[in-house]
Amino acid sequence: MIGHVLTANAPAKVNLHLELLARRDDGFHDIETVIATVGLCDTVSLTTGSLTTGSSPTGNEQASSANRQIQILFDPHSGFDQEVPADHRNLAVQALQKFRERAGIEQPARIELVKRIPSQAGLGGASSDAATVLRLANRLWQVQWPHSRLVEIAAELGSDVPFFLGNSCSLCEGRGEKVSKIPNRLRPWLVLVKPPIGFPTGQVYSLAEVPAVPTGSTALRSALAGGSLAALGRSLFNRLESAAGRFNEWVDRLKFEYSRLGCCGHQLTGSGSTYFGIFNNRLTAKRSARVLESRLTSCRVFCHQLLPFQSTRQSP
Repeated sequence: MIGHVLTANAPAKVNLHLELLARRDDGFHDIETVIATVGLCDTVSLTTGSLTTGSSPTGNEQASSANRQIQILFDPHSGFDQEVPADHRNLAVQALQKFRERAGIEQPARIELVKRIPSQAGLGGASSDAATVLRLANRLWQVQWPHSRLVEIAAELGSDVPFFLGNSCSLCEGRGEKVSKIPNRLRPWLVLVKPPIGFPTGQVYSLAEVPAVPTGSTALRSALAGGSLAALGRSLFNRLESAAGRFNEWVDRLKFEYSRLGCCGHQLTGSGSTYFGIFNNRLTAKRSARVLESRLTSCRVFCHQLLPFQSTRQSP
């Protein structure tokens, strides 16, 4: 039986700046990164009650017979063609399990996840889904934990998950779990290209070198606060881009294609494989997206604006 339902969008992200500061003993890196959310979103619904035991995955739907906590649907217009785990491997399922355990909640719940954000793309889709589940669960069961308590759980799930709990543009440090909101007066249009392959995060990081003198994010943060799109384009930086370029030739190919478009700036997001460019306005971005679609027929192309988080919608 369907119970109380909460629904929210889970946005993708781009890394406007990403620098490696040190290798950690736990296998991660200390980083300095500036992250912003993008209008490309998954949609997450959390409902009290379990999935119907007789249901089975069909067509564009995935479900798990071993774990009836999640139902995964694919937006038919998104072109999503990747496998998404529908069991304990899914970060959204892990988020729900951790929340129920910590809050002592025995009542079952189900997640319905509409996927649009590609996997292994540097866009943070799984982390965003998990953070959205935590926020919805906190409201669904009226636990009313403060933001700091949710951050503790989020940090256990993954380095990017704390960011997605509420800040639209932030400086993230440590492994990425130390999040500080930063001012941003810009809402540029972005064209994002996802190649037909994903880049495994661990492999890209293993190829990256920690610099003796790190590149800071001061110039980029000043551009955001000052509202200068030209300065933002000049100050984009991603230490992982050169490492990803050694991993796969797609990085250099996409860099070349964007250099022909006259955008304000362009680079890889996260560890890839998605590459993005910043444009002055929607019209120019849409035109450039069409050009890239014609030149890169095996890739998926998205055109979205930098956006704040969507508010949660509630239904009876």
